Amino acid sequence: TTQRNPIEISLVYQMTPAILARPLLFALIIGLVAALYVSVRKVELPVEGEMSPEEEAAVVRQAGAPPELLSEFAKAYSKKTALNLDLEKLESARKRGKVSKREFMVRERDIKAQLEKLDAQLASLKEELISYGSRYRDVIGQLELQEERIEGAKAGLRQLLLRKKKQKISRAAFEKTRQEYLKTIKQAVTATDRILLSLQEEAGEV
Repeated sequence: TTQRNPIEISLVYQMTPAILARPLLFALIIGLVAALYVSVRKVELPVEGEMSPEEEAAVVRQAGAPPELLSEFAKAYSKKTALNLDLEKLESARKRGKVSKREFMVRERDIKAQLEKLDAQLASLKEELISYGSRYRDVIGQLELQEERIEGAKAGLRQLLLRKKKQKISRAAFEKTRQEYLKTIKQAVTATDRILLSLQEEAGEV
């Protein structure tokens, strides 16, 4: 080799079919991965603006109980209170001889049958109300507390009357204790009426 005749080197690249197909293969793989990712995201993510049945139920619960339910509960509870008062009046009339034994038994049976139905209805309504939030659980708890106060005061009055009948208490002590029991009953009845009124207001009836 001389300076006049330099060495010439020629490189020849031969492209095989496998090499030529490689970019297309990579493109297909990337496309498949992208399609798979999109399909998975569609399953995992809810469509914007749509809620699952559980989410819809939660929103309804947060909004409060339906007016119809509140109204039905308030009316049923008020009717129960009225029937208990009717029963007390009937028993009082019987003791004073204003009502015959037969009439007393018929009316007592009718009132107690109505009370039994109302108790079952109220038990179901209470459960449904509580499902709409702890606020209604508190409301029912307050109603039950006032009911216990009333029943406790009534029991105390009965015992007080027995003591008076047996002359085991002075007139002054009897009257003072009697007034305390009556005051407790009046306060509990007022509190109950206030709670039921608030439920009726929430139902849009007042």
